[in-house]
Amino acid sequence: MPSFWDMWETLRAFGCDADGGTSRLAFSDADVKSRHYILQCMEEAHLTARIDGVGNVVGLRGSPPFVLVGSHTDTVPQGGNYDGIVGALAAIDVACRWTDTARHGLIVVDWSSEESSRFGISTIGSRAALGELVDTSWETSDRDGITLKKAAHQAYGYPKTRIWQVPTRDIRAAIEL
Repeated sequence: MPSFWDMWETLRAFGCDADGGTSRLAFSDADVKSRHYILQCMEEAHLTARIDGVGNVVGLRGSPPFVLVGSHTDTVPQGGNYDGIVGALAAIDVACRWTDTARHGLIVVDWSSEESSRFGISTIGSRAALGELVDTSWETSDRDGITLKKAAHQAYGYPKTRIWQVPTRDIRAAIEL
């Protein structure tokens, strides 16, 4: 398992620009590649992990009740190198230290499209996972005329690939660094 800083350096490279910022807009090539890297890290941390139809990367260990830990790895254009990714990687680091003797199971999530940069809608992944994304949101277009529904389909197979649903009754705590 790579160290926190090794994961940070690798993840930062997805979408790193010449000015030192990072651009990982939701559903972009850099975002998709970074989510597959996060999936790999979760699997190396011994989580049962998958990417859902909107791009949420979800890793599970143990059984209910759960502690949910995570953040996001998408960015605004030329964003910073810490917002979101530190929380997502810290959650994976927690998973590496989580023991099977813990009284709670663990859910680690890298929420998709939490920044509003591309579609003007924030917290898309978490709202979709909670069943709170308004149906009309799927028809919202980015500046290139691509709808959210089409972007999610092209990147993650939505709606054929289903969106993970947060087991709200089984969550005892939720933490985002």
